[in-house]
Amino acid sequence: MRKNRLPDVAVANIAGFGLLIRSGLTDRKLHVVEDAFTPGRNLLFLLMGAAYGYERGSNAVAIGLLSEKTSLFPDQTGISSLAQSLCFLSAWNQIKVLTPLRDFTKHDVVRLATIES
Repeated sequence: MRKNRLPDVAVANIAGFGLLIRSGLTDRKLHVVEDAFTPGRNLLFLLMGAAYGYERGSNAVAIGLLSEKTSLFPDQTGISSLAQSLCFLSAWNQIKVLTPLRDFTKHDVVRLATIES
């Protein structure tokens, strides 16, 4: 357990997703910016987090989506429907999807990280 009472970090190996779903983030032959959209990645991240949280007795999962004003991809919106899907898939009665950076831009996040470090 860390000093801020958060559990130690756990990393899930989902490398196979990048091999199957090609994008500029997963395939060096594609352009990292122009081809960056990776369909289903945010749902995958939420599902993995929710499944891990379920195993640990959690009732919430967080994702680092930024302000919709700067959204580039369609999977950065519609979090409430994703939360409903997670409830169905995980057999939980309720799961909270936390989006603590929802009102932040990338610049805001970099500034916050600089202040906190």
